[in-house]
Formats: sequence, C-alpha cells, structure tokens
Amino acid sequence: ELSWSGATWRFVNEGNREAFMQDPSVYEPRFGGYDPVAIGNGLPTAGHPSVWVLYRDRLYVFHSEANRDAFAADPEHALDRAEVRWPTVKAQLVP
Repeated sequence: ELSWSGATWRFVNEGNREAFMQDPSVYEPRFGGYDPVAIGNGLPTAGHPSVWVLYRDRLYVFHSEANRDAFAADPEHALDRAEVRWPTVKAQLVP
C-alpha cells in the first residue's frame, strides 16, 4: 500500500508500487477518478474501480458499463467534452 494524493493505493507487488512512486501521473486515473462521460455532461460522478479503459496510455474509470461503452465508441469526442467541462466540474468538488 501507499498513501498518495489523499488516497490509499494498493498494488499486487512491490515492483508495481515502486513504478507508481517513480511517476504517479502515468498510473493515476485521469480526471481524478471521475467518469469522463459524466464529466462531459457536467456531472461530477465517481468512477467505479472495476469499470475502466486504458486509452492512449491513460486510465479512465467509469460509473457504469454503459458509460464505458459510450466512451469506447468515440473516445476522442468523449474526451473533448470532458476536457471542456472538467475545470467547472472540478471546481464543484469538495477539497
């Protein structure tokens, strides 16, 4: 385990933990673990750790399989929408 950025991270082995410690941004979920499809709709909806996709070497977690499937159908469109709305959605989150 490792405590980082306000969360407890669990790893299968020490090697994975060490790799994470060297560059957490490579491994942490994009959008702080919030669902990018929901963010694109302006909603701060937490992703579920068992519903995820790797796209362009980034981890994205989703609230539902339906949102994951919508993302997978057109990831660039979903990311464009999420990127535009993320600053406003992020500002709504409680620190």
